[in-house]
Amino acid sequence: MSVTIGIDFGTSFCSASWINPNTGKPEAVRFKDTGSEKLPSVIAFSNSGKAFVGSGPYTQLENLSIDSSLSEEERDMQLCNFFMSIKTHIRQGQIWRRPEKSYSDADLIAIILKKIKEEVEISVPIEGKIDKVVLTHPVEFGEWKKDILKEAATSAGFKNVDLLAEPNSAAIYALKAKLIPATCKGLLVYDFGAGTFDVTYLQVDSDGQPHMPVSPQGDAHCGGDDIDKALYDDWNKYTKATKNREVSANPNELDIAFMYRCRRLKEQLSKGFISDEISEYIPGIGRIRRPFNEQDFNRIVEPIVDRTIAKVKVVLDEIKQNNLPLTHAVLIGGSSNLPLVQTKMQSILGNGVKLITTGNYDIAVAVGAMYSVDTVINVIKPKKEEPKECYCIYCGHKILTSHKVCMYCGKPNFSYKP
Repeated sequence: MSVTIGIDFGTSFCSASWINPNTGKPEAVRFKDTGSEKLPSVIAFSNSGKAFVGSGPYTQLENLSIDSSLSEEERDMQLCNFFMSIKTHIRQGQIWRRPEKSYSDADLIAIILKKIKEEVEISVPIEGKIDKVVLTHPVEFGEWKKDILKEAATSAGFKNVDLLAEPNSAAIYALKAKLIPATCKGLLVYDFGAGTFDVTYLQVDSDGQPHMPVSPQGDAHCGGDDIDKALYDDWNKYTKATKNREVSANPNELDIAFMYRCRRLKEQLSKGFISDEISEYIPGIGRIRRPFNEQDFNRIVEPIVDRTIAKVKVVLDEIKQNNLPLTHAVLIGGSSNLPLVQTKMQSILGNGVKLITTGNYDIAVAVGAMYSVDTVINVIKPKKEEPKECYCIYCGHKILTSHKVCMYCGKPNFSYKP
């Protein structure tokens, strides 16, 4: 029997979904490797060239950030064996060279997808052979990036590969899982993940059929990783000012292990502040305690959050211009859990739009991928009024109302309508 699974290939974590035969409904897979519904998108190579994926490499990276027994040189040598955030580092023709062999982006992604496939096979009672996948991707992925995903999935053992935009998958999940009420007429999906951001709008018919009358917006290089880096840069400024050196002992070199500490710090701070102080161990310096409050955190993350808000405003403007209904907005993606995100979103949406956090923001895209198998989103553009004719009040020639100036005399057209 041929079996289809859904995969949300994430920058930091991946999720997968399947159809539970007992319920007939899509569910997230709880991986035996991690005990959770998320599998870290981290690869570590051994000295012999064997690749390891998931919680093992992720834990190793975290331990490297606090291991005081290693010299800077030893840490650097070990860090060279890790690959992370591959999704946001995809480049055309890029080759990653290692002593045992060279890897393309498709090769590295295939290693992760193959691990996910194997984990699904041992984590849930699949009856049949997994050879089909619905693989999600950011809105802004160009065709060549999609081709890399398809190549990787094929190399991982999937004979049939369907691609689905991440916010579309999340929207399908929200509709099919009934996370929003039946009264929803228009749904905005804000998807702020670890490496990418997407926002899309769906108009919902009375029969529950979704349509996409507005072009989605996205940023393939805006996510939680950028917040981690902003926190890292802030620590750099602090250590320079107080210890006269950067976080890394090598000037202008990124300490990847400490970046992971910044990610953990972000996750902790996103859940609320319990004091006005934070502390971190920095190799070569020791443990540093420093004053840090909610205002400091918001100051650091606000420029990144504002990049997402700018994209949302583009979609909202098009919704308004075409008189489309908007009753609900759903926030998904780990970075959407930031309190500042929710505050800013409610501010620009107004009180007339119900803001919903799914409670399952980590697995919404993956489960939506399986719901999409029997759901079609019609992508339509709203009809615009045909431009009407008018007469120039200066020269009397017949022109169109869509022209800002008269094409004959060059003077302003007072009947202009965009």
